[in-house]
Amino acid sequence: LALLLGNVFLVPVFGIAFAYIPVFYVRSTATAYKKKLNAELETALSIITTSYMRTEDILASVKEKIDSINPPVRVHFEEFIADSEHINANTVSALNRLKLKIPNVIFHEWVNTLIRCQSDRTMKNTLLNSIQKFSDVRTVQAELDNNIGEAKREAFMMAGLVTCNIPL
Repeated sequence: LALLLGNVFLVPVFGIAFAYIPVFYVRSTATAYKKKLNAELETALSIITTSYMRTEDILASVKEKIDSINPPVRVHFEEFIADSEHINANTVSALNRLKLKIPNVIFHEWVNTLIRCQSDRTMKNTLLNSIQKFSDVRTVQAELDNNIGEAKREAFMMAGLVTCNIPL
């Protein structure tokens, strides 16, 4: 592009600038996936917890609500069902394997609480605290995204004004 414009000095500048395009693409794709995973995880844990509060059986709760769970979380819960029914009947070890599949701190806390609920059913009300954390984190994240977005827009606008000012 720099050679087409007839400016050899722009070659390193464009080379460096275009080298970062794949990095920004991968970063934005990963961020979008993480946001979708967190949203689906919040919904899935909410409906599974509601069912678990009623039935006190995590496997039955997940089976009952599996149709309401959307990808990418659904695959992991389907594997949990298959693992619990066909491979190992130990629910605690199946929950630990499920915990390793989804990289989310609040989800890990929910699974740990659920493991404790397997031996002490009176702790099932503490599962609601983990779900409330998802809502709190989503609210804080939205505020941070808004603040950072405003700063980015202002910075890009100033850079654009400075760049447009040079030819003038």
